[in-house]
Amino acid sequence: MNECRRVRSERLQAVADLVRPGETVADIGTDHAQIPIELLQTGRSPRVILTDSKAGPLQKAKQNIEAAGLRIPQSDIRRGSGLRVLDCGEVSVVIIAGMGGRTMEGILLDDPSKTSSFERFILQPQSHSELVRRWVTENGYIITSEFLCRERHRFCEIIEAERADAVGASGEMAATACDWSSIDYEISPVLFAKGDRLLPAFLDAKIAESQAVLEGLSNEEGAAAASRRVELTDRIKQLQEKVALL
Repeated sequence: MNECRRVRSERLQAVADLVRPGETVADIGTDHAQIPIELLQTGRSPRVILTDSKAGPLQKAKQNIEAAGLRIPQSDIRRGSGLRVLDCGEVSVVIIAGMGGRTMEGILLDDPSKTSSFERFILQPQSHSELVRRWVTENGYIITSEFLCRERHRFCEIIEAERADAVGASGEMAATACDWSSIDYEISPVLFAKGDRLLPAFLDAKIAESQAVLEGLSNEEGAAAASRRVELTDRIKQLQEKVALL
């Protein structure tokens, strides 16, 4: 990745670094427009469409663009939900970063024919990343790269997905849904294949989180609590098996 850090957020810089030179981009939920500013200032992208569902963030994004000495056509600053404000295949790559996995999944499922018209996605779910990976592997896309980064005290997962008919069998993981177990959707095999440097700490954090929940249920009675304890015990075992693969 580019060693020059212009974006204040390591997470957003990592997302921007995945854009290939010359690609046109749509930044869904642009917020303060940090990614578009980076892409335009460096000349990595000749065109970036900024979208947001709310007027306030979009106005702030426009102000930040102007403060950076950049100009974007008003037609490329769009208010609306998800991919609805884009035409089919209008850009080379769609970025969706900083949303929960459930929200992201909803955007991707909203209009399947439009979604599939885009060749590449760069996805950074803040939660429920397993839902995003499931969508990728079940809807004609392949995870071509994936990695972890830290922001403050949390881990961030960044997923690059490309339409299978465009990438063929290349990429770090040409996986289909039948290749994945339930735990694989949460802890990506791509991270193991590339030996991501943060993977050991990421797994340790997942185990500690599950152990804390399990401990909190130790004095709970009833069938629901018992079932949850069994579920958590099995999950911890699966995570520990993943650690053994490192």
